Amino acid sequence: MKKETLELLKDAKRMKENRLFVVDTRKVFDEAAEAGMKLKHFIYSDEKEMPVIPEEIEKEKTRQSFIDRFAAVKSNSGFIAVFQAPKYSAEDMFEEERIVILDRIQDPSNAGAIVRSAAAYGINNFICVNSVNLFNEKAIRASAGNVFRTNRAEGGETELRLLAERFEIVITDVKEGVDIRTYRPKAEKLAIVFGNESKGVSEFLRKNAGAKIKISYPGKVESLNVAAAAAIIFHELAERE
Repeated sequence: MKKETLELLKDAKRMKENRLFVVDTRKVFDEAAEAGMKLKHFIYSDEKEMPVIPEEIEKEKTRQSFIDRFAAVKSNSGFIAVFQAPKYSAEDMFEEERIVILDRIQDPSNAGAIVRSAAAYGINNFICVNSVNLFNEKAIRASAGNVFRTNRAEGGETELRLLAERFEIVITDVKEGVDIRTYRPKAEKLAIVFGNESKGVSEFLRKNAGAKIKISYPGKVESLNVAAAAAIIFHELAERE
């Protein structure tokens, strides 16, 4: 195992900044490769489930204990593959009609589930604002591989201000929001915001929101899980198209 490869795998910040992510099963490897992700490193201990690796990629052999150290699941395929995702900016998505903003989402399973639900309704553009890495292993699995087919970019207040000039920003608000079933968009382009699991939507996005919606339900529950709420909202918006 090369020292630089080990240092890379241990540096989560560097991995995220360079859009690098790890896959450790043949199924996820095939999904990433098919979606056009670029293979950068391949480390293996067992050749039984080894996929076809391009000749220009050096294969590094190591112990299974090392694979288990960095793999997300114990039932891995005996290898670790490091892929790189394409680079997108928020501005690259401004011509689209639907964008999802993940506002400080921290649970990778929630993020992945939102991606999966969005994909079901043809939405594949995401701006992440201080949110979990969409290429976190749990997010990849929760998305059922759909994260590989998304356009995603990091964003801050500068990008969000530009977005607000072009899109109607839609947030959820259980107190002031209109029922999603009666909501009618005022603009063709929508940016749908899903806020932090415990704190909700940030103050900046609240101030720049063009619409506030809520989900009404008969049960006596305080709130819905953000991923469940996202699935309902995507469905209701699709019904109005």
